[in-house]
Amino acid sequence: MHGKRVKRAKTIRIEVDVPVVIHYASGISSRSHTLDLSMGGCRIKVPDDRHLSDEIEEIELQLHSGAISIPVKMISADESTIRLMFDEIPLARRRELVRVVLARADAWIQPPKPQDNPFRSLLTIIRCVFELFWLTWKDKRAARRARSEEARRVNGSGEDNAI
Repeated sequence: MHGKRVKRAKTIRIEVDVPVVIHYASGISSRSHTLDLSMGGCRIKVPDDRHLSDEIEEIELQLHSGAISIPVKMISADESTIRLMFDEIPLARRRELVRVVLARADAWIQPPKPQDNPFRSLLTIIRCVFELFWLTWKDKRAARRARSEEARRVNGSGEDNAI
């Protein structure tokens, strides 16, 4: 695996469009929106080129219940998106973020599973029980054969010595 790095996500990322205010170190603010959001960070649409020269200190997520400000660090940026990692989040803000991320119905949707077939399950159980008894009987039969051959060998060698 030369030159190929695999990054494992630590948190579930959901695609969500939440209005956001970006606060820069210079005191200037810009409006944008999120492209996705997780408990560890977010990806936002680039509003302008200000992030190239001015550090982003925090973002303010504009939620229905109000706004929450979260300190961030920029991970990377390209011409259309900025990837941000959340810095230390106070407990109250973390709870609000959990509510936003995990309260969405699509965060809990599980992929459909194939329907269970009781007859197939019954056949599998019967096959397992049959194999258990078959293998047990087969092992006992092989052991009996080995004992009888051993007895014949011992009796056969005993007869040769007697002559």
